Amino acid sequence: MASMDERRQFFQGVRSALNHLYDPEYLSKSPLVGWLGLAARYDPAAALQQTLIKAIEALRPRGDSLLAARDREAHDLLLYRYVQRLTQDDIAHQFGISERQLRREQNHAVQLLASRLWEEYGLDRQSALASSMPATAPDASAGHESFTWLVANPADRLTDPNQMLVTVVELAQALAERYTVRLDWSAPADLPPVAVHPVAFRQILIGLLSHAMRCAAHGICALRSQRRAESLMFEVSASWPDAGRAALVLDFGQVEELVRLFDGRLTQSVGPAHLDLRVMLPICEQWPVLAIDDNPDILQLFQRYVTGTRYQVVPASTPGEAFELMEMRAPRMIVVDVMMPRMDGWDLLRKLRSHPVAGRLPIIVCTIMNQPELAYALGASAFLRKPVTQAAFLETLNRLASPLESESH
Repeated sequence: MASMDERRQFFQGVRSALNHLYDPEYLSKSPLVGWLGLAARYDPAAALQQTLIKAIEALRPRGDSLLAARDREAHDLLLYRYVQRLTQDDIAHQFGISERQLRREQNHAVQLLASRLWEEYGLDRQSALASSMPATAPDASAGHESFTWLVANPADRLTDPNQMLVTVVELAQALAERYTVRLDWSAPADLPPVAVHPVAFRQILIGLLSHAMRCAAHGICALRSQRRAESLMFEVSASWPDAGRAALVLDFGQVEELVRLFDGRLTQSVGPAHLDLRVMLPICEQWPVLAIDDNPDILQLFQRYVTGTRYQVVPASTPGEAFELMEMRAPRMIVVDVMMPRMDGWDLLRKLRSHPVAGRLPIIVCTIMNQPELAYALGASAFLRKPVTQAAFLETLNRLASPLESESH
């Protein structure tokens, strides 16, 4: 049976993790990683982040009882404050309460969340402090089961190779120094995103570079990239001065597994004093999504929601700006608010439906007003009620994108 002191430590761990929900370095060191059994996960920080977000979403009530009202308030407070990262002033204004009262209600909401997690993970039946010890690494014979979370939502996590290649080269430089290898790299500007989770992308290239450098001790290793039709090719080549020294035979194992998970292809060519490794990864087309809302915080929130996905939110704060951007950016979908000062959202929805371009696009009404029937009657393709979670936002975009993809093939 866990002690009261352990429960207090668990509560403090939940509160601290929520305050650093988008800080992977902090989350990776959180004691919650051990308490919730996430230490053996491939990326414990990402696993903890998703666990907390799902726990907040689980507070969303399904009925209208008094307990449901309490859970709804806790859900909304936690969603606004930690997931959507609105300021306390904004939330207090939204709820019509003072900041002092908000702090009390927020503390109660965190306590409720911590209690639900405590019960869900059965921490009363064990010592939470004991479970915080690092778990042993998963058995390699477990296969790709430990990687399934990387592909659970394939359209939700993409990689920008322009940024990630810099990180990969910085990490690889330490290996280059260890093996006394000169590392060269180059990449064209504005490479398109690839349909690979960032963690997997980094591990694939680091794995190839590590293999090449072990073979090329005291030699040269190079990383190059280029577009090939609907794929990006990343080539790692290695050469060394001793022509009589053959390339080491190393097991690619998990690297090949990660490549296959994302429908990629890995090939290699070995010579007397050189090694060429090539990996082809699928390119993913970026979809502009026009978001029309007079609240800049909401527009920034939507932009954060789609970070690392195939979607790119194009923000518009007025209807006039929206129609200008429609011509310039050719959006694939539109998200529109209802409560706007310059034009009522319902009037805007009717104008969009009669527009020669917008009229053919999926339109999502996203509003605090609970009027889905009117939205659909006026031509909306989907309805989301604020506050909307990232999961619900992306699920709606993915659902509306599916038939459009089918039409384009």
